[in-house]
Order: sequence, then C-alpha cells, then structure tokens
Amino acid sequence: MEAALHPQAFGQVLTRIWQLMRLHLRLFLAIGAPPAGVVIVAYAVVTGMVFACVEYAHPPIGALGWAVIAAGLLAGLACIAGWMFTFALYEPAASYTALQLDAGRAVTFREAYAVGWSKLGRYFWLLLLRQIIISGPMILPALIFGLAELAIVVHDGQVPNAMAGVAIFLAALLYLAAMAWAVLAAIRLVLAQPASLAENLTAWEAIRRSNRLSQGGRLRIFLVALVLYALSYAVMLACELVFGLLFGSGAVPVLLFHLGPAWWITGIILLGICFVCVLLIVMMGVSSSYSVAFAILYREQVRMESLAAAPGTTG
Repeated sequence: MEAALHPQAFGQVLTRIWQLMRLHLRLFLAIGAPPAGVVIVAYAVVTGMVFACVEYAHPPIGALGWAVIAAGLLAGLACIAGWMFTFALYEPAASYTALQLDAGRAVTFREAYAVGWSKLGRYFWLLLLRQIIISGPMILPALIFGLAELAIVVHDGQVPNAMAGVAIFLAALLYLAAMAWAVLAAIRLVLAQPASLAENLTAWEAIRRSNRLSQGGRLRIFLVALVLYALSYAVMLACELVFGLLFGSGAVPVLLFHLGPAWWITGIILLGICFVCVLLIVMMGVSSSYSVAFAILYREQVRMESLAAAPGTTG
C-alpha cells in the first residue's frame, strides 16, 4: 500500500502519453483538425487584413482606409469568436477521448464531439474564465504601453523621453510579472476540463477543483507541459528547416536554367500549400498531446487524492 501512494514517475507519465498518441494517432488527429483549421484560417484572414491596411489605410486615411480598418476589426473579432467556439467544442471532445482511452474504452469522433456539444455553454464559459484568469493581468501592461505610444503619436514625438521611458519600463516589468502569473495560473487550471467532464462540474466548480487537485503535482504538471512544448518546438523547427532547404534547392534550377516567373511562382505556391498541410498536422498532434497529458495527470492526481484519504494509508 505504501508503494501505491507514490505517484507515477515522470517518465511513466510521458510513456503513457506516447502510448495513447501512438495507438490512437488517427483519431486524435481527426479530433484536432477543426481547431487547427480555424487557427490557420484566422491567421490567413488577419494577415490579409494587415496587408490591406498597409496598402489602403496609410496616412492620410481616406474613406476607403477607414472602411478597411473597420473590416479588419470585425474580421479580428470574428476570428476570436470562431476560435473560442471551436475550442469550446474541441477541449471537452479531446479530454473525453483521452479519459476514455486511458480507461481502455473505445471512442469515435462523433461521440467525442457530441460530448462537447451536449454542454457547449458550460465549456465555453470554462474556456472564457480560464483565459480571463490566466491572461487578465496582461491587460494593464498592454494598456500602459499603448497609452505611452499614443501620447508620443498625439504629441508628435514631443512627449518627454524620461516620461515615456518610465512608462515603457513599468509596462515591461508588469508584463514579466503577468507572464509569471500566467504560467502559475495555467498549471493550477489545466485539470479543470477533465475534472468538469469526469465529475460533471460547472465551470467555477471545475476551476476550484483543478486548483485543489493540482496541489502536490504542480511541478510534475509543469515539467510534462515543458517537455511537450520543447518537443513541439523542435518539430516545428525541423519542419521549417526542411521547407527552407526545399525552397533553397528549388531556386537552383530556376537560376541554372533561367526559368520564367511562372515556374518559381508555381513552386512557391505548391511549397506553401505543403507547408500549411504539414503545419496543420503538427498542430493537431500537439494540441491532442496536451489533452492526453492533462487527462492522464488528472486521473493520477485523483488516484493520489483517494489513496491519501483512504483509512490505513497514512503513517
């Protein structure tokens, strides 16, 4: 019984994550496809609006420029709303799948997303609350920095350098503090989604439950998330390196054989499409790996809590 009280080793948790991802990779990629697609579409829309603003909204701003700015703001808000709606569906679907597979039960794509749809309002509210708690403190430094920049622009650069410097320095310190808070808060709240599913908790109950349940395992949660982040960063870096080499290699025949613009434009478009497809697959795998990790860690923390509370397991 004393051995049972010890949590799984760090390597055991990573091994279990790898096993579930390897055995059910196709299912996790399918479940992760909607949010990954929404993110890529959002990036494309925002990038297009930025180019449009650069082209049509430069000073002096005319009627067309203001229309482009307004369209850009609306497009940005639509992207945020679409992202939140999709992730409010995806997070419970992925967590449910991970919890069921970890328990040895089969899951289908339709079943997973049906779970997310069944209590969409609750999961949307949970997602929103988590984002407010984690990212809310970043609003103050962003506001200070924005006001300092606005003062410089409004006063045509005549704002005293010392005053602007102090404001920007203060904003930088507050931003670092907000980043530290975001990491600590995220560690406390990553178990909220699986807790809400497994225990049928409301959004606030799930947040409080995650905060309590993460006690004693926060270092392990941080290390697991750090390893997954490092692996995903390495994979992304490798993809960029490979496509960079392909781009460089493709330029050689263009220069050697003096090919026309149609050839290299076509090559760039095809290479860009391939890169987006690979990026989509990587994002699907990365998002799913986090859901699997937090589901496993949730179940492990519940096990430790139950064992610690059981009679005859202390001393």
